[in-house]
Amino acid sequence: MTGHVAESVTELFLDRQSWRPLWHFSGPGQHGVDLVFLTPDDKVAAVEVKGTLVTGRIPRLSHREMTQMSAEWIDKTSNPAMVELGLHSFDIYGAVSAVNFADMTWRIAMTSDFSALRPVTSAGQLADLSWLNRGN
Repeated sequence: MTGHVAESVTELFLDRQSWRPLWHFSGPGQHGVDLVFLTPDDKVAAVEVKGTLVTGRIPRLSHREMTQMSAEWIDKTSNPAMVELGLHSFDIYGAVSAVNFADMTWRIAMTSDFSALRPVTSAGQLADLSWLNRGN
């Protein structure tokens, strides 16, 4: 339940930054990105959301059979958003959102190549993703 609420918080915050939802993971049973958006500068961004109720904790990505938000994980054939939208890791940007309800904090980090996440330190960075210096 915490994760679903964290997804809604993230979706509302990004919507206020003029990110437009393209896809929202709607239920249990499958694994893949939680949200997909069209950014104000017409980029597509897939977002994985993590939430917690534990004071002082920053929720982390899973590193099970493959690391969440890696290119391999994004491109897996069982990732519903990517399959439905016909997208691959080279088509999109990535973001990880961490919501801590105990501390009332929200963090987001982004990637252009799914190999390294860079923290977003100001809302202005969400309007234009050129700061990620995508090499394509």
